[in-house]
Amino acid sequence: PECLVDRPEKELKRFAKVELQPGERRSIEFTLDEAAFAFWNPDLGAWHVEPGRFEILVGSSSRDIRLAGSFEWPDDLPSARPQLVFPQFASGEDGGHPNRTRVILMNGGDEAFEGRLRFVGPDGDPAAVPVAEIPVEEIPVDLPPWGSLDLSTDGTGPLVNGAIRLESPSVPSSRAGSAVRGVVVYDILGHRVSVPASPLRKNHRIYVSQTAEERTAIAVYNPSMEWPLQLELRLRDDLGREVSSTGLELDPGERQACFLDELEVLSDVFLSGTADFLGSLEITVAGEGLAGVLGLIQRRTDGSLVVVSLGE
Repeated sequence: PECLVDRPEKELKRFAKVELQPGERRSIEFTLDEAAFAFWNPDLGAWHVEPGRFEILVGSSSRDIRLAGSFEWPDDLPSARPQLVFPQFASGEDGGHPNRTRVILMNGGDEAFEGRLRFVGPDGDPAAVPVAEIPVEEIPVDLPPWGSLDLSTDGTGPLVNGAIRLESPSVPSSRAGSAVRGVVVYDILGHRVSVPASPLRKNHRIYVSQTAEERTAIAVYNPSMEWPLQLELRLRDDLGREVSSTGLELDPGERQACFLDELEVLSDVFLSGTADFLGSLEITVAGEGLAGVLGLIQRRTDGSLVVVSLGE
């Protein structure tokens, strides 16, 4: 279809390399999900799919097309992506201290919003969290135009952590999401910090401070419940020089959270007794898909937190 922004006439979405013996034939299967057709619209500040007819071309190169077909992306197809993602929540007791997560949602539009908040564990499976003394895995969300919602986990029982998803089957993929915005407030070890929802995108960057006084933590989330996510991590010092790089794979729905000095692939940079490190960590999605990322700095003496996600 005619797009709202300039895009190439053809875009490579899937490819495969296979070895064939003389006379051998093999079938190759590709799956194109919503992310394959979505694009970032800077005017709307969101990823979305424009409705219309798309051509699917298969060939050995962009100039050697062997197979062609088309299909219609309807205007009202429900989006498979969550409307909001919070890559980290914690609820429960840890060392005698209650940990709570408060969720605040606000509808900034003229249309009502219906959906659900889902708590998921690090492996993407539903997580039961006490809210108003009742363990719940999801909470219905019904926001009138310009309405708001404020709820908090109880912070009782065993410590549970993971990610929070706001989903709505009523928001089609052809729209740039809903007008709902949200923040979570962590109440951890007696300290509070507010964190906005993480944008789902291909490129993220967080500030890194590893010193005797503080350390940096990250939470990385794959919002797709169907496809794995390949990530590239590049650590740079305060002069912008790359000091380490590695890859990371997230299974569908998986969330990984840790302090950087606990991440095995970066252990050579943050060895105990080494000098203080100040810089940044770039997290890039390799290939298709989007990621949600949160960066936090924690003071070692009392556990207080500050958000250090800097965007793209």
